[in-house]
Amino acid sequence: MQAQSGQEWQLTNTTINHALDNNDNFSMDDKYLAVDTRETYGGGIGNGTMILKVDVYSGVETLVYAPQPVIVDPVNMAPGLGAASFSPWLTKSS
Repeated sequence: MQAQSGQEWQLTNTTINHALDNNDNFSMDDKYLAVDTRETYGGGIGNGTMILKVDVYSGVETLVYAPQPVIVDPVNMAPGLGAASFSPWLTKSS
């Protein structure tokens, strides 16, 4: 699924929205994109229901975080996960 240099290709095909923040979208090893699902069930970032990472070579989506219960309400938005991004610093794994 990897594109040739300079070519564009569609990475995902699922019906949920995949929103990119304006910074730190790629993991430090450039293998993953951090995405949130705002606008899938209602307007605005407040109705985001999941944070995902997407493998840029295979398009495989991995759930990183999804609070329970999910509440989708355009007046009283929740859970309001916000914009997903990767940390620009290395962290120690335990």
